[in-house]
Amino acid sequence: MARALCKLQPELIKDDDNDSNSSKPKSVENFPTSRELTNLMNKDLMRELRNNLGYRAHYILKFARKIERGELNIQFLEEAPWEQVYKLLMKNKGFGPFVCANVLACIGFYHKVPTDTETISHLQEAHSMKSNRKTVGKDVKEVYDQYAPFQSLAYWFELLGGYESKFGKLSVLDNSKYDFVTATRKPRPLLRKQ
Repeated sequence: MARALCKLQPELIKDDDNDSNSSKPKSVENFPTSRELTNLMNKDLMRELRNNLGYRAHYILKFARKIERGELNIQFLEEAPWEQVYKLLMKNKGFGPFVCANVLACIGFYHKVPTDTETISHLQEAHSMKSNRKTVGKDVKEVYDQYAPFQSLAYWFELLGGYESKFGKLSVLDNSKYDFVTATRKPRPLLRKQ
């Protein structure tokens, strides 16, 4: 999803830039701003966004519009206690615990570990836990609360270390092979360490 938004961003800038002779440097696939997303008028780009993000496209655009209309104060999100930010984010349709934990990390709050099937696989493999959808929240607390307030950083550091022990340095892994790294792509094709 993040990759799809980043790939779309240079096109959003083109649509937003009325001065074709602008000396503004061209963007290289950054994550789009809320302004860039809300200015999305080109029907082809809108279709591409929906094709790449599916049902999430609507929620992302709605959230971006809230920011642009001033209904959601970004500065508040960065300065309020993380628990308040989490509760506020959870009130947005399409924002569940996984998304909210990732948003928290993006704005500097590392208290919540995003939990999904990848987390369950990691706990089973790295910690020999019998983790599942029902127990993953408790299991994450058991393993990562010792690192408070940096639980998600500890998780990601450990997860990436596990990936690199199997696949080599991710920084040199061709991005076309990123999908093979996660647990959601089993069985894994043969990839050799670099």
